[in-house]
Amino acid sequence: MAPKPFGKPSPGRARFPRLTVIALLFLGASPVAYFALSSTSRSYLTLVQDAFFWPSAAVFGFFLAAAGVRWMKRRPTPRAPGEGPSSGVGFSRRLLALFLSAPFALSCAFLYQPGLTIINGWLSPGATRTAHALVEIRGRVPVLRSPYWPPDFQVEVTTAEVPETVPAGSLARLTLARGLLGVTWIRGIEFEEFR
Repeated sequence: MAPKPFGKPSPGRARFPRLTVIALLFLGASPVAYFALSSTSRSYLTLVQDAFFWPSAAVFGFFLAAAGVRWMKRRPTPRAPGEGPSSGVGFSRRLLALFLSAPFALSCAFLYQPGLTIINGWLSPGATRTAHALVEIRGRVPVLRSPYWPPDFQVEVTTAEVPETVPAGSLARLTLARGLLGVTWIRGIEFEEFR
């Protein structure tokens, strides 16, 4: 009979759970997604400023917190012999993971906003409707404003999207569509010059 080793064998290095690996990939890909999709998202302008920021921040926060809790569960917790898991430890893990995931969730919400804008506009079911706005020039940048929008809201358009023959005060006819994520976006803009 072979002698038993003294003490308990030390556990091997804890691997990252699959959910934690996915969360790390999301964090690593967020700057790439922002710079790759920022110019394309200009084609899917929404009528709500930062429409996806806070909802996506909440989703990313809970997702990253769940990934952090899964990772902390894999880490060995020192306990006295015969002592079971404490409910206070589980609560503190969840609270710590939620607290630590907050800044990462805010950064992911900002960096993934162009991608969410594209998804909202690219897969938009339903019919379109028409709205109107006035062209204004704010510091050599043409913007669209409407009396029916909030006072501080404006849609910035590039000079390439506005013909040179269209002066300030012209009428812009907007073709609006409801996006897949529920946010109204501008499908097309036609300008009419007042003479």
